[in-house]
Amino acid sequence: MPVALVLAAWMAVFLLEKEKWKKAFVLTASLFLFVAFRGENLLPSVILFGYALVLCMRHVRGTSKVTVAAFSFGILLLLAMNGSLLREYQKIGVAENFYGMQREDKEVLDLLLSDETASVAIVPKQLAPYIGIYTSKIRSFCEYPEKEQEDAGTKEAGVAREMLSSHPDMKYITSAARQEGCTYIVLDSQYHYPETPPEAYDFDPVGTAGEYVVYKDMQK
Repeated sequence: MPVALVLAAWMAVFLLEKEKWKKAFVLTASLFLFVAFRGENLLPSVILFGYALVLCMRHVRGTSKVTVAAFSFGILLLLAMNGSLLREYQKIGVAENFYGMQREDKEVLDLLLSDETASVAIVPKQLAPYIGIYTSKIRSFCEYPEKEQEDAGTKEAGVAREMLSSHPDMKYITSAARQEGCTYIVLDSQYHYPETPPEAYDFDPVGTAGEYVVYKDMQK
């Protein structure tokens, strides 16, 4: 939920709630939960926002108790759906650490770093920029330039083209990886659907994080 809406809800509760103990409880509890969850869970914000809306409706002339009760029930129903609707929504664009990465991005990089011999990895485009930010021990096998460059005929450029395809040529990718001493390949299971799986070329899965699957060269 946008921060502006949360602040507006806090202000509404502060101004409209006449009972001091309720005002103090709601504001303090919502602030505590918001900080505890680091803003990553929508439940505290939705509770606060729903409470503020009910207060606003009570202060609108002509609003019947039935309308307020029905609206309150709708808010409770929305809260009950926290296990599905809210959890799906909160996945969108939520940075979960100092580096601005999603949790699964960090888990993949931590898995690669757990192998002290790893120095290069083939990763999807969305993960590549974070490698240089998160660690200097591993580099991305290829860059993903926005425009075609002069070195388009290199192995790195060829691997980048394949990784940008939803049906990458794993024979080409694994061959290039071995030639350059690259032990790990990371695929996005929601995007990459190779006709021949990496296992056919002795790259076996050694870990997963979200939709990412990490493959390691078993010939090493």
